[in-house]
Amino acid sequence: MKEPNWKSYIVKTERPVLTSQQCDEIIRIGQNEPKIDATIGTDNKSIKVDNKYRQSTISWLPFAKAKIIYQDIKYWTEAINNNHFGFDTPEVTEEGQYAEYTKD
Repeated sequence: MKEPNWKSYIVKTERPVLTSQQCDEIIRIGQNEPKIDATIGTDNKSIKVDNKYRQSTISWLPFAKAKIIYQDIKYWTEAINNNHFGFDTPEVTEEGQYAEYTKD
């Protein structure tokens, strides 16, 4: 696929993509889902887990618990893609990751 002449890597919206209520909902869902320790790398022999740079917990935002949020993300993804990038139709296929970091 040839990149369009109008392609732009900087995208600015006239209003926030998510409302403050949606952000609060993401936090509520993320805090109530099962948490795991986040890592960089994997546990296989070729890549070592490195906790020096990332010390946080993560959970996943299930599609069923955030339907409206995912619909809004899909809308904005398609609108931004159509106006700035021109890729094949993007889809939201993975659940969003919610992370909590400690103060330090």
